[in-house]
Amino acid sequence: MWPKGARLLVAVSGGADSVAMLYALHEWARRHPLCLTVAHLHHGIRGRAATADCDSARQHAESLGLPFIEGKADVPALAKRTGRSIEMAAREARYDFFRRTAAESGAYAVAVAHTADDVAETFLLRLLRGAGLQGLGGILPVVDLAGLRVVRPLLEVTRVEVEAFLRAHAILWREDATNRDLSILRNRVRHELLPLLEREYQPAIRRTLARTARVLREEEAVLAPMVKRAASRAKLADGALSVRVLLKLKDALRHRVLLSWLRERGLPEARLDSSLLVRVEFLLSSPTSALTLGKWIVRVEGENLLCVPKQVQKASPPPRPEPLPVPARVEWQGLLVSAEPWQGIVRPARGRVGALPSEATIRPLKRGEKLSVRSVWPGARIAPIGAKGSMKLQDLFVDEKAPRAERAKIPIITCGKTVVWIPGYRVARDWAVAGEKSRSVHLSVTKTAP
Repeated sequence: MWPKGARLLVAVSGGADSVAMLYALHEWARRHPLCLTVAHLHHGIRGRAATADCDSARQHAESLGLPFIEGKADVPALAKRTGRSIEMAAREARYDFFRRTAAESGAYAVAVAHTADDVAETFLLRLLRGAGLQGLGGILPVVDLAGLRVVRPLLEVTRVEVEAFLRAHAILWREDATNRDLSILRNRVRHELLPLLEREYQPAIRRTLARTARVLREEEAVLAPMVKRAASRAKLADGALSVRVLLKLKDALRHRVLLSWLRERGLPEARLDSSLLVRVEFLLSSPTSALTLGKWIVRVEGENLLCVPKQVQKASPPPRPEPLPVPARVEWQGLLVSAEPWQGIVRPARGRVGALPSEATIRPLKRGEKLSVRSVWPGARIAPIGAKGSMKLQDLFVDEKAPRAERAKIPIITCGKTVVWIPGYRVARDWAVAGEKSRSVHLSVTKTAP
């Protein structure tokens, strides 16, 4: 878990598991080269009880002559701001604190006190939620969480053994009242489901589930090279995944590639379940959708599956429509748009929607008709030449694989709320020029000189 002489950050909440881990590691450090620093995060939950937890952790560190680092976070405010549960927000705040503290103190890793009971609880929670081998493999002894190395020395130890150790050495610990709150699913598994299984079905259920999780982790390790090769084929230079490659993979292999990819993006392990995979897979066949996952948005652009940071700042308002008289040349969003009297037909060169430079001809304007150039708006439709009916511009952009980030920058030539022409695409049917020698209006869009 760590090399000789390593500096280890020991996460101590004040509860039985973390206190037992601290004293066990201290005993280990008396016989092996190891430097320990105690770290505790005050979550801003539970008022005086939380302050007492912090004081208890500090006293344990002082009694062992170890450095103590305290952090503070307003978890309720974080939960409200991000829309997450208190438990998820607390976990995020805790690991952010460990990550900063480990970097500042030069720690090789942070030690956390998950036990065999935690493994059993996590196994059942993920089984109830729906998970594959990787999820049921449970809590890993060593893991990298967005650059933070996390080690779990007590995974083979049960909570009964932890408390027996503390009593044998007359070591006091704190009890967190929220651990008895049965409105929290994990607590119901801990205090109701596991005792029931233990009493009625398998007295050694905790060790049995922990052993099963370990076997599944070992089997997953055998599959890991296959997943790594498939992920390498699917990955693109910018960290996106190729939709085409993903769809060619067998379901089980595609699921593992997606899980590995989401984990690399920093999504918390608790979010990586079968229901999430179903929603991500839906995106592959429905690219107009997007999936918000905490600080991330997963979406498809063209042939790429992207996971990008969620933009919390307000989006810029769309540019206002710009009148386009005939004749005229106007500037719009760094583009030069012109309209002038013409004779005959100039057919748009077939490229991709929004491709520049682009030109086309439309019929002359009738009395009262006025052209303008603007960006796309919700519900906008076009009835193009050569097609029956009309289609939403949103659907057209998806079909033509126009990058989502560029769609608002594509100029739309309109008459009122009617779409007349889109550069790189066809003219609307009602605006077709009558014949090769008929009067018309020539439209063109080019980029302005830098």
